[in-house]
Amino acid sequence: MFRFAVIAALAVSAIAMPPKKLGPPRLTDKRIVGGVNADQGEFPAQVSVHIYGGHACGGTIIGPNVVLTAGHCCAYPRGEYLVVAGEHNLNSGEGTEEERDVARIVQHESYDDFNLTDDICLLHLAGNPIEETDAIRYATLAETGREPADLELLTVTGWGTTSEGGSLSSILKKVDVPYVPNDRCADEYANFNDVTPGMLCAGFEQQGGADACQGDSGGPIFFSDGTQVGLTSWGYGCARPGYPGVYTRTTLYNDWIAANSP
Repeated sequence: MFRFAVIAALAVSAIAMPPKKLGPPRLTDKRIVGGVNADQGEFPAQVSVHIYGGHACGGTIIGPNVVLTAGHCCAYPRGEYLVVAGEHNLNSGEGTEEERDVARIVQHESYDDFNLTDDICLLHLAGNPIEETDAIRYATLAETGREPADLELLTVTGWGTTSEGGSLSSILKKVDVPYVPNDRCADEYANFNDVTPGMLCAGFEQQGGADACQGDSGGPIFFSDGTQVGLTSWGYGCARPGYPGVYTRTTLYNDWIAANSP
């Protein structure tokens, strides 16, 4: 299912799919599962993407006026978006936040809403450029060709729900999950959705218990050195055994990101 937070105005029923493609439901209500609170300023590239007045997706700021997020987070009118950088607690201001409207939405031209291939999007921000501060740092994207090793621990962050059907976390959370190679992940999702080269998987295959969830869509997954290797895309439930989380593999989109950044 999409890792997208549902707010009242956006409640949508699940996509009806044929028997062999029981892929992710459309916009069901889902925060980091099995994680802990991040320290304030620990993930300064993380942003909150508001749609229709509330947190709906995560993202990362990758330059003074551009944010990287998921393609399925970019399906709404541009005027309904607000990006908040330097955020930690959604329910209170820390004095570190920078808010910007969105001037332009660039969804990948081959994004497929049915199976979530090419699930990537850029938000060009309006107004003054966002400068780096102690609370805001531009993400470093992993170079093309750098890939995780089998079972290498990666870190996912977001304000999504801490359980299926739960409510959003007010505090940014983080969780470490092991990388799952695509061939094994594809076997696990064989009856639900295709796992393409543009996706990567991470999670505890046998026991589950740690994962991204709804509201985390578009947010980052990092190597241990803080380099971003992907963004939260979809999964079957949250933290279920046998179904690792699925992420957009940003290393395959570096040229696209560069070509479409302002």
